[in-house]
Amino acid sequence: SDDPDEPTVIVDLLGDPAPAPDIDLVPTTLNFGQVMVGASQTMTATIYNVGTDDLDLGALSVIGTSEFTITSDPSYATVAPGANVTVDVTYAPTGPGADAATVEIPSNDPDENPVYLSLNGEELPVPDIDADPWQVDFGDVDVGLSSTLTVSIRNVGGATLNVSGLSLAGSTDFSYHCGQLPGAIQPGGSVTVYVTYAPTDQAYD
Repeated sequence: SDDPDEPTVIVDLLGDPAPAPDIDLVPTTLNFGQVMVGASQTMTATIYNVGTDDLDLGALSVIGTSEFTITSDPSYATVAPGANVTVDVTYAPTGPGADAATVEIPSNDPDENPVYLSLNGEELPVPDIDADPWQVDFGDVDVGLSSTLTVSIRNVGGATLNVSGLSLAGSTDFSYHCGQLPGAIQPGGSVTVYVTYAPTDQAYD
């Protein structure tokens, strides 16, 4: 100012911030990768309180597909300053394709409420063998003659099917021929097996 003997006045400012919780989520994304249908995988995230007051969690919930579930749930936990709790999430795919969801984590953090845990996963494609037909009935065939029918071996899955071999059990009056097996069948593909019945006696086969 233009005060002749006190041109500058210094005013001391004092304050004491009120204690407050501060949530920190590590990691913020769980990527489950590829998991087979019928199997499951569990991953863990950690909720830290890096603040100066108790962190009170609310009810955690999954937003999105039901193929993700919370299997270790810290809902309504009180986390002291410097402490942490964990949340386990399990992914169990039920069908083909990629899946995504989010875990909502509410709390009394004054400026980060809620925080979100992102979830990602995908079904691991697997082969699936199918035969058409599953039963071959040759009917009546005279002794000394033969009849040949076909069986289609198909891969109705999403990954390459590796067939290691074919074998017959039972009567030796049956035989088969397939020039493509053992071998691989691609998804959606099929291989034809030729099955021959040549009875050598009157006994039922």
